[in-house]
Amino acid sequence: MADQPPLSPNPFGTDAPTEDRVGLAVGSVLTAVAASVAWFAVLTFMVAGLRPTAGPAQIDTSAGYVNLFLYGLLGGLAFTAVTAWFLMSPIDSTFRRGGLSIVAAFLGFVVSMGITFLTNEFLGGTALLGVALVALALAVFFGRRIRAAG
Repeated sequence: MADQPPLSPNPFGTDAPTEDRVGLAVGSVLTAVAASVAWFAVLTFMVAGLRPTAGPAQIDTSAGYVNLFLYGLLGGLAFTAVTAWFLMSPIDSTFRRGGLSIVAAFLGFVVSMGITFLTNEFLGGTALLGVALVALALAVFFGRRIRAAG
């Protein structure tokens, strides 16, 4: 019995990570959020351009801009989650990567909707292109820093 090593005090046991990947995880989520803002700014710009400005108060649910918006929302969530997933590739645990990717997708959605809708309302549709460019530049900047550090 004396040949066995003592039990680990870590509650995760053998599944406990051996390296600190918190910075990588936070940076990956922030990069994915910035990429999400760029995606949704372009989507909102396109939908605002296709939407009729005058007409009935009812929305035609079979209109092209409605479908573009609905499918663009789903595509944006998937794009954000996949971006975070690939940036966190040095993390071995698929459970942690998946959970953080879902967090990035929903955080990116909330931040994007706030930024893009307020920008469109107060500054107009053209300002959405500026938001998209700034968000894309931030995503590339953060992404390069993560890849260089990892």
